[in-house]
Amino acid sequence: MKKLAYFLFFISTVGIACPNLEGTWVCNNSEGVLSTTTVTQEDIPNGAFYHLIDDRDIEFDFYADGVVRPIKEGDMVGSSVASCKGQSGVQGWHEFQIKRESLKASVDSDYTLEGANKLKGTLVYKISFDGQDPEISTLSFDCKKK
Repeated sequence: MKKLAYFLFFISTVGIACPNLEGTWVCNNSEGVLSTTTVTQEDIPNGAFYHLIDDRDIEFDFYADGVVRPIKEGDMVGSSVASCKGQSGVQGWHEFQIKRESLKASVDSDYTLEGANKLKGTLVYKISFDGQDPEISTLSFDCKKK
């Protein structure tokens, strides 16, 4: 799940005329958790490809080009899409389920680059177990380029 959290955090930041996110980012979230993630990026048609590695050596790759892609990792299956808001940020939508745990979840993400060295983001989680009404929570991030 940690890998998924990093994926969801950064996937929301990519698309056509994507912002330059390459570098090392130090982020503090609204729960007071501090983390460091290094991002490399490659321009692709209609977006960007990103490779992330965090301070715990968790790696993740993703595309931000507006194409819906499947998510499949262990028991987790679903779909995800991310696209850029021009040079100013990235938006994403992700939906997945873990059948073994009867969990269904979706995450809406929105990240905005404020200048070359500051990134702000918001994740809205909707999680339900066994078909119950979803619990909704929000997590925000403030990141600075190292």
